[in-house]
Amino acid sequence: MKDKVFHQIVRYSYAKQAVNAMRTKKRHRILEVGAGAHGNLGHYLPEDDLTFLDIDLPEEVLEDSRFVRGDATCLIYEEGAFDFVIALDVLEHIPACKRMRFMENIYRTARIGVILSVPHFSERSPFEDELLKYFYLLCGAKPPIWIDEHIECTLPSGNEMTKLLHAQGIEDDHILFFRGVKRELMSKMLIMEAAASKYQECAGFFDIINSDYIRSILYQDIGLPENEAMKTYLIFTKDDSVRRAKAYFSIDHCEAGKRIEAFEQKYSEFMQWMIGFSNRAYMETALKEQGEALRFLSENNMEEMRSHFIRNADALQAVSAEHADARRVLSDEKAHRICDKLSKEADRIFTGIKENADIVLKTVEKGERNILGELGKLTGNGVRLNVLLITYNHAEFIKQALESILMQRTTFAFNIIVADDGSSDGTVSIIRSMAEKTEIPFIFLPGDNNLGITKNYKRAFEACDAQYAAVMEGDDLWTDSLRLQKHVDFLEEHCECAMSFNRYVVKDFEAGTIAAQPILSGEEANRYYKYFSRHDLAYDNVIGNFSTCVYRSGVLKALPEQMFELKCYDWLTNMMVSKMGQIGCLVQPMSIYRVHSGGTWSGQSNKEKIRNAMEAIDVYDEFTNREFSAGFAAHKARLQLMLSIPEPPPQSPSGFKEIIKCLIRKCYALNCYLPPVFGCFVNLFIPPVIKDILEDVRRRA
Repeated sequence: MKDKVFHQIVRYSYAKQAVNAMRTKKRHRILEVGAGAHGNLGHYLPEDDLTFLDIDLPEEVLEDSRFVRGDATCLIYEEGAFDFVIALDVLEHIPACKRMRFMENIYRTARIGVILSVPHFSERSPFEDELLKYFYLLCGAKPPIWIDEHIECTLPSGNEMTKLLHAQGIEDDHILFFRGVKRELMSKMLIMEAAASKYQECAGFFDIINSDYIRSILYQDIGLPENEAMKTYLIFTKDDSVRRAKAYFSIDHCEAGKRIEAFEQKYSEFMQWMIGFSNRAYMETALKEQGEALRFLSENNMEEMRSHFIRNADALQAVSAEHADARRVLSDEKAHRICDKLSKEADRIFTGIKENADIVLKTVEKGERNILGELGKLTGNGVRLNVLLITYNHAEFIKQALESILMQRTTFAFNIIVADDGSSDGTVSIIRSMAEKTEIPFIFLPGDNNLGITKNYKRAFEACDAQYAAVMEGDDLWTDSLRLQKHVDFLEEHCECAMSFNRYVVKDFEAGTIAAQPILSGEEANRYYKYFSRHDLAYDNVIGNFSTCVYRSGVLKALPEQMFELKCYDWLTNMMVSKMGQIGCLVQPMSIYRVHSGGTWSGQSNKEKIRNAMEAIDVYDEFTNREFSAGFAAHKARLQLMLSIPEPPPQSPSGFKEIIKCLIRKCYALNCYLPPVFGCFVNLFIPPVIKDILEDVRRRA
């Protein structure tokens, strides 16, 4: 779903869990009443046959046969027409006099049962709704229509819902009642959403809190006492299916309470800051408007008073010609004195207003600096990065990979999202053990099942909630402690780039060989960076390794869904990203790509790699609508040539000259890591015979 806001996710995630808990077949017929025109439930139950019903739908939506305009209080569907009927936050918008008919109709239409959520009545409900409406108005934003509907229709109480169910003859053992969504926390978050809709300064911070709630609290925020909860979740069935739902929604309330309390404590200062910021912003605007209004009023009053006294002077002249001049002067002077007094008073008031505004700003300045400092740690002064740690049976290598992440030094905060694809060798245990020893936050995506590398990457990309995302595969290494900082600095300066990658060293730990990739000319290798286009990638997969890449998270979320049905790996992913912007290559090697027999790609023989690459080219060429056919054709021709050349048997160097050549080649591979002065130093002492061999190797290279 595009708009992932906490109160939307709460509703639809609950419905998805309830359906799956009572599911009897792969594809159910489901009716959602009060669905609106967005069809959000389809994102959560994509395999089911859904019908969306609402009393008010635009004409263009009705072109989709799934959408039906209708009133749930008088449904035209026959009994048991749908397996499930779902009504999410709808009952409270039904007038009290029609709620009985509403419940009768949705229960009659369901074959298995009804899944319902509703914000229930509390003594605090009217106050909370009025406060939220006021806050939207305070921010200069239009309040959502549902606020007034809550106030007008009144929220249903727990007793009312129980009576409605019993009136249908539903037995208690076919009913599941439970409460969720902590009232105080939800109220604060709704107010923060209002602030974020108006003030850009609040939007980024709200996104972080919203994402953290969805990720860490959403499924725990249930099982609360009625007076502490905002919502009632209700499932009632025609058979004993509700038993499965009861088992599914059981939760450790004590542990859940601790999680919610920790979440509130973590963000309490940020919440207060956002609310305070909105009030301050409103006050600044109001004070400014008030000051301008008073100045305008005073100026107009002065002119009016001046005219009034001049008119009086004219009248006095007509009454008494003898004293007319004296009276005119007196009245004119009096008018000027009063106007001067008014002017001074207006200036004093206006100055006072400005001083009040300054006091307001200074009052919060110190506290705001403190809170912004904390927010800076959380958001990295507007920059925040996710490290996507992709693992599958990497126990042998994961410690080194993780150490190279934890050694990163940055001016911004980053966290680590672990996407393990069902490892069975203790990889996750090692990661958890290391996570406990650092303050860097770790987020573990569920990893019980093996999804396959492509699907695993897809869910990792979807989990990104920061501005940037860096990938680390569990058997690779980063060699520079400033690597993340360098990439983010580069992307901040180069808005034309959708991603960046760095050169890397391919190291075969079993054969003992190393080589820097991609190969650049001497002039290019001396630069800080260079650009690559998508056509460059089609001609040669110069990136060749996810662990070298840092992306703008937005481009990862914009990748087409169909791509993840293919074996896309890094090559196609980066080609699709390159269609959204340039690719920047940081010339300094900062990563090691580990070649070993257990690697998904590196574990294949050269012949297997070539054949798989050729097959991938055909698939990628078709997927990209032949946009890069010329580059793909050239790439495939080179691979075909390589496939036709028999691999020479491995030979050990023999003879003094051959041994020296072998050593020099290895030195060339290491040259990118050595400072220039080292080469000058070596040249001073190198024997002439070695220089001849070196020149021979250089010419051949």
